[in-house]
Amino acid sequence: MNVQLNTTSGVILLGFIYSVDERGAIIPILVFFLFLGFSANGLIIFIVYSKSYLRTPKNILICNLCAVDLYGITTTCPYLIIRFVLGDLSPMDMKLCLLQYYFYVTYSCLSVFIVTLMAVDRYYVICNPFEYEMTITNTKAVLSCGISWLFAIFYPMIYSFPYIGHESCRLVLSPSFMCTGISLEESMCISTTFQGVFRLFMFTIHLLACLAMVGFSYVKILMESRSARLTESSRKALNTVVTHSIVLAIFFVSSLLLIVTGSLHADNGKAVIAILRIATDLIYFNVPTTFNPIIYGLRNEDIRKEFLKIFKRNKNQALRSIMNSK
Repeated sequence: MNVQLNTTSGVILLGFIYSVDERGAIIPILVFFLFLGFSANGLIIFIVYSKSYLRTPKNILICNLCAVDLYGITTTCPYLIIRFVLGDLSPMDMKLCLLQYYFYVTYSCLSVFIVTLMAVDRYYVICNPFEYEMTITNTKAVLSCGISWLFAIFYPMIYSFPYIGHESCRLVLSPSFMCTGISLEESMCISTTFQGVFRLFMFTIHLLACLAMVGFSYVKILMESRSARLTESSRKALNTVVTHSIVLAIFFVSSLLLIVTGSLHADNGKAVIAILRIATDLIYFNVPTTFNPIIYGLRNEDIRKEFLKIFKRNKNQALRSIMNSK
């Protein structure tokens, strides 16, 4: 497909170019995920904060993960939908590219922090159940989440500062719907070896630190579960580990795919890389954000009960309205 270029610099997003003929199918899918993601995450937050007995450290962390998912949906889905609706295939301006990259790193950073805190919470409730209420409190959970959000606002600037102040002097290709770090590096007029190494180093530290804490927590949980010292509360908490493991698997697999595909070069003949990256984008920005609250809502007995109460109440109100209209 021929694309009209009216600029000598910027990022050509191959995700839109290779998918433009399928936008009639992609737009409804994106709208569906946007609606479902907002509804599911918003409902979990509403249920937890409307019932005082549900405001426990575990549920506070779940609500924060839902808030992170809402942030991810808000900063990605509307942009994709608008560009598809407009059929906009023009290159992305480098300032917008840098801003988008900031939003993406913020979302990734928040997701890593919250899922790590959730793993630590499960570790304490299973391995140290008698100290749990003293060690993990609502205040500490809120404070930890607040620090995570505050740090996540500034943390992406560490990634972004090597690009600030440098001019973009060429058109580059991004095998994505979004601007990637390698796109920024390839567009610069200077040698970007430092920026590339720095980006990969920070991402590696970022994920390895999280994996180390999560891995330590889950190894200790597994060792504890094999012993006979588990209390009844620990056994119940162990069931929630299954839920968290599913969420972690979805997050880390999609994150790994995003990092790998985002580090690949996509020249004109490398459509396979672009198609792989397109699929990865759709998975990373839609599947975890939509299914995380659904998974937690189904697995969390208290949240599930409150959801069923709301559903039955709305159903009864609808039936009464129908009867009254007759």
